[in-house]
Amino acid sequence: MFIMLLGHLAGEAVNGREGIQMNKTMDNITGGLKNSPHMITILLIVGAFLFYLIRHDEMGMKNNERNELVAKQRIERCHDTQNDSTEIMKKLNDTLNKQGNSFHELSVTLSDLKAVVSMHNSKMGILLAEMTAMLKKLEDMEHRLNDKEREQEIEEEVKKRKK
Repeated sequence: MFIMLLGHLAGEAVNGREGIQMNKTMDNITGGLKNSPHMITILLIVGAFLFYLIRHDEMGMKNNERNELVAKQRIERCHDTQNDSTEIMKKLNDTLNKQGNSFHELSVTLSDLKAVVSMHNSKMGILLAEMTAMLKKLEDMEHRLNDKEREQEIEEEVKKRKK
């Protein structure tokens, strides 16, 4: 195989002096290989080793390309996650601001309600005091009326006894 490769290279050599010189060199190499068969074995081993190195480098490059692709995908996924997280944080911030405003409005409403209830409670206190005073007056009047009715009853009895 290696011999055929060398022969092919020799055939493609530039015509002229260099081409003739290359043919002589190839003849010397092929003649040396015929005389030393162990050189073929060495050339096959070297060729197989070179094939292994080339194949190993190709696999390493494919592995590197795959690792770079995976890293790119991970980075893109990370960026997408960051963008999603940023969007979620913005929405959460808006929601918290709205909630804060709602709590403030509720606080103001409750303060107003407290003021109104307090005012009504004080008015009710005044009305209750007035009603209590009026009730006491009515009770006093009722006692007086009862006292007058008794007096009249007693006077009538006294008149009846006198007669």
